[in-house]
Amino acid sequence: MMEASVRRVRPSDARAVATLRHDALRTAPHAFAMSVAQLAAPDDPWWERLCAHTATGKDALFVVAKSDALIGMAGFRIDASEKMSHCGMIWGVFVAPAHQQHGYGSLLIHALLDHGAEHRLRMVKLSVTVNQRRAVTLYERLGFIIYAKEPALLYIDNQEIDALHMVYRYPDGGIL
Repeated sequence: MMEASVRRVRPSDARAVATLRHDALRTAPHAFAMSVAQLAAPDDPWWERLCAHTATGKDALFVVAKSDALIGMAGFRIDASEKMSHCGMIWGVFVAPAHQQHGYGSLLIHALLDHGAEHRLRMVKLSVTVNQRRAVTLYERLGFIIYAKEPALLYIDNQEIDALHMVYRYPDGGIL
């Protein structure tokens, strides 16, 4: 498993991040609210701006790099609002199917939780569709708890898909 590493995205990763995100939406359409049709093309400058913005600072994008390829990614956002800046939000968690079940998802989530601790957050939230049972199990194993179930968050192929909202609370209340 461990011939890969987790790191923050670099601006030079823009094309690879775009390709990975497109792959995520194609291979797991029931896991994400966004569709491929809504996504910027891999050569769009938007990806360079995203990678530059999340390479440093509060908002972050972490990737799993194996050799010269990116095989996983997960985003992290901290609200700028003073009243909401105690909580981070995880988004877009994906590990390419050929690399799943090797612990890379766990490494990504640990990196995001460490990032949240560095910013003295009190909690981190995420949403996951109910059909993503392995992801739910992973999040629960890492200390997330379900606090709500939202009916029909997504409507895909004439099917309503519910979502679970989960929260991780830092044991020390965010105080380092």
